[in-house]
Amino acid sequence: MKRPDHQALADVAAGQGGLFSRKQAHAFAVSDAALSHHTRTGRYVRVRRGVYQLRGAPIDEQEELVALWLATDQRSVFVDDTALVLHGLSDAMPARIHMALPPPRARRRLGERVVVHTRDIPAGDRTWVDKVPVTTVRRTLADCARGQVAQDLVRQAAEEAMRRGLLEPDEVRAVADELAGRS
Repeated sequence: MKRPDHQALADVAAGQGGLFSRKQAHAFAVSDAALSHHTRTGRYVRVRRGVYQLRGAPIDEQEELVALWLATDQRSVFVDDTALVLHGLSDAMPARIHMALPPPRARRRLGERVVVHTRDIPAGDRTWVDKVPVTTVRRTLADCARGQVAQDLVRQAAEEAMRRGLLEPDEVRAVADELAGRS
């Protein structure tokens, strides 16, 4: 039987804001019984179902998002206006967190503020912002232009992305065409 490797688990958690999933713990031979024991003794803190944090881990501004990503077995990606904020293209903090999971997605509720979309996001449309997966700037703007995000907000985000060199002019035109199709 493999011995629990708490240090290797802590090393993985360190790159995730001190957070780790039950599945990740199992990969390092940390059993459910050991998770329960270390939660009772204070080594780990249960953050949500299947997600734990190392005691004393520094507070991270993306902690909630990392915990949600871990709760989906690392299958989700942040999308829509949540992705706009993560890319720094919007100051308008959305009231809800938008995530996409590939089909078939789990029916587990992730919280009242979380909207889970069933979408298969190809690898080429994914990137990372700090510790969380997010749709690329191009994909984010295209999804927002097709979706429920205010047109003015999408236009401003596209202009900001172009100003910062995150998009080419033809990509901005494609977003503008999507917005024109919504009118």
